[in-house]
Amino acid sequence: MSSTEKRAQAFSPDDALPSPDQISAANEAHVLDNQGNRVSFSSLLEKSQSNKVPLLLVFTRHFHCGMCKQFNQALAHSSIITDQSRVSVVVVGPGQAAGLDQYKSQVNNPPFQFYADPDLKLYNALGVTRKNLDLGDSNEIGSHHKGSFSQNLLSSVAAMVKSPTLALKGGDIKQLGGEFVWNAQGEPVLAHRSNLLPGKIVAVTGASRGIGRACALACAAHGAKGVVVHHFGDTETTEEAQSVQAELERLGAKAVLVAGDISDAAVGQSIADAAEAHFGRLDVFVSNAGTCPFMGSLEMEAAT
Repeated sequence: MSSTEKRAQAFSPDDALPSPDQISAANEAHVLDNQGNRVSFSSLLEKSQSNKVPLLLVFTRHFHCGMCKQFNQALAHSSIITDQSRVSVVVVGPGQAAGLDQYKSQVNNPPFQFYADPDLKLYNALGVTRKNLDLGDSNEIGSHHKGSFSQNLLSSVAAMVKSPTLALKGGDIKQLGGEFVWNAQGEPVLAHRSNLLPGKIVAVTGASRGIGRACALACAAHGAKGVVVHHFGDTETTEEAQSVQAELERLGAKAVLVAGDISDAAVGQSIADAAEAHFGRLDVFVSNAGTCPFMGSLEMEAAT
C-alpha cells in the first residue's frame, strides 16, 4: 500500500480542513472576552497575520472539565506554544464570559487569549458540533493527563462546588472540543474535531423505533463498532429490531438484540451481559426507554 493510500485510509472527516463555507461562517462569528465584549474571529485571525505568526485555535469542553484543563496546562508548559513571537493561541470555551478569568487562573495563567462562546456560534461554524458525555478510552489517555478519569471527574465536580456562582455558567457539559491551526498567511492547515464514538460499544434501550432507533443508527454512522439493540420483545418490536440490526450492519456496526421490559432490573442486566459476551465491554449506555423526568439513570433502583 502506498503512502498516499495509507493517508487516505487513515483520513477522518473529523480532520477535514474547514470548507470555504465554514471559513466564511467563522469569519462572521463573534466570541466574548472576559468583560462580555464581542470580538470577531476574523479580527483574531487578522491579528495573527499582521504579527506573521500561525494561529492555534483550541475549543475546550465546559469550563469545569478537568481533562481540558490538563490539556491547556500542558500547552502552557511548551516553550514554543507560549512564545507569542512564534504562535498566537486562542482558547475558546462554551461557557459564560464571567467564568473566563477563573478558568485562565486554573490553567496557570498562560499567555493565551481566552474567549467564551456560550451560543456555540464559532463551534458550529467550524463543524465542532458533536456532543457526548463519554470521556474516551482510558487505555488511550494522553500523556498530558496526570490523573485517572475518576480523578478528573472529581476535580471537575470540586471546581463547581468551590465556585457555586459559576457552577452553571461553564457551558454545555456534553459539548466536545477540537483544535485548528492557520498558518501565518491565514490559511487553515490542520483541523481536528473530537469524536469519541469510533470503535465504541453502545447500548440503546427502546432502539427498535423512534428516537431510540435514530440514536442507534447515528452511533453507527459516527463510528460505533457494536450496538446492543434493546426492544420490548413483542412481535412488532422484534421485527423492527431485526430491521434496525440489518441497517446497523450496513453501516459497519455489529448489532446484538436484547428483548424485555426495561422496567425489570434483570433486563437491564441482560443488556450489560450481552455487551460483555459479544464485545467484551460496554462504553456508552443510552437510556431512551424507561427514563424518569425527575431522576437520573444512575439514581434509579430496582423498585423505582
